[in-house]
Formats: sequence, C-alpha cells, structure tokens
Amino acid sequence: MLSPLLTVLARTGLDALVLVPGANFRRVFAKDFHQMERPLAVIVPVQGKPCAVVPHLEMGSFAAIGFPGEVFSWRDEEGYMGAFEAAAAALPQLKPGARIGVEGQRMRVFDLFALQKALPGAQFVDIHAEISAIRL
Repeated sequence: MLSPLLTVLARTGLDALVLVPGANFRRVFAKDFHQMERPLAVIVPVQGKPCAVVPHLEMGSFAAIGFPGEVFSWRDEEGYMGAFEAAAAALPQLKPGARIGVEGQRMRVFDLFALQKALPGAQFVDIHAEISAIRL
C-alpha cells in the first residue's frame, strides 16, 4: 500500500511526506475522500510507522482502507490541532530540520500551517510532481 510513497521518499531523499485527499490519495489507498473544511492528512516517514490525522466523522470510512499506522482522530468541538500535535509526537524521527514533502498543488494553507506548528523547525518542500508520478 505505502510502497509507492516510500519509493518517492527514496528518490527525493526527504525524511517524510504528507498526503491529503485527492487523486494521489485515491491511487495509494484505493478509497476516495473529499477535501472538506476538516483536515485529513497522512504522514509517511522514511523510517517508522505512518500516522494519520482524521476527522472523527470520517473514522468509519478511513478504517476501511486498512491503514498500517497510528490514527489520530479529532472532533469539531476540540479542533484538529491536538491531533496534528499527537501525530508529530508519534514521529520523533521528524526532528527540527527534517525535510517533509507536501502536495503543493493540493494541500491547503491551513493544513500546512497545522503541520508547521506541530513540527517546528521542519522544512516543507513541494513535491507534488513526484507524488503525482505514482498515478501517471
């Protein structure tokens, strides 16, 4: 399931990448999630288990993909930042200075801001083309 993403990480030399709902997500997980006002993000490190930040409303659908990592759900009344911080804490290998690839043509600004806050000192790199190559 994650091998195409690990191939992208090996090619780019990055420490991790983040996938959000869209065509690339659908290709990797064979499940379609629509981007809505609630963030959903999968963080795949080059080493260790991946993590996902998932709105509680989507947990049933997300469970169906058989995600091989830890899932941090959140509810509207508490907000999503705690789930992003919990996911970051579960990825201690992503220290300040880590280079993390994102889908620059797909990721929304508030998703990126949440990642930047949860992973202070990380450098975020647009690798949209490299991630998209797995489905082309």
